[in-house]
Amino acid sequence: VISTQNDSVGAIVEHSGIFSIGTAGGKSLLFGYPFSAQTSHTHFHIDGSLWGDYDDTIAGHPLPAPITVAPHRVGDSIITSWTVDGVQFTQVLVPTYVGVNPQIRIEYRIENADVISHSVGLLMFLDTMIGTNDCAPIATPLGYFESEQEFVGDVPSFWQAFEESPFQPPDKLVGQGIIIGADATP
Repeated sequence: VISTQNDSVGAIVEHSGIFSIGTAGGKSLLFGYPFSAQTSHTHFHIDGSLWGDYDDTIAGHPLPAPITVAPHRVGDSIITSWTVDGVQFTQVLVPTYVGVNPQIRIEYRIENADVISHSVGLLMFLDTMIGTNDCAPIATPLGYFESEQEFVGDVPSFWQAFEESPFQPPDKLVGQGIIIGADATP
């Protein structure tokens, strides 16, 4: 397991590239933090085939994408790369700030190193666990949800996961994902 953090948030990355995120004090924002990364995954779609950052072949999981650059640190960043059919997917996790708010920036770069065009896509599954709440309620500008929600068409610009609820005391944790804006690419 490789780790990085600033004074407020941290990330760990397993040998397969699967990661988890939490506070610098060891509280979870994604399941497994600070001990392991197990249930947040990335899927890579290339020309109709589905691959993932798994290291197993369990039924229902996509095929494990071949790691071409094992997780390693460069400064405060943790970088991992996979290559499938001439397309390289690079994951970069780095602790940073948006204004005064600490965050782990999750960045993906997709590069076609092949001589032909490919149809590609990327899907992240983030298994929120805010503090000890593994059923953290989620709010977006489009509403409040007590369980997972699929958005088709109108995608919210951000989501927040709460340790208790949107009406919780200020000492409780809130995880936030920025989807559109603040240097995020839709």
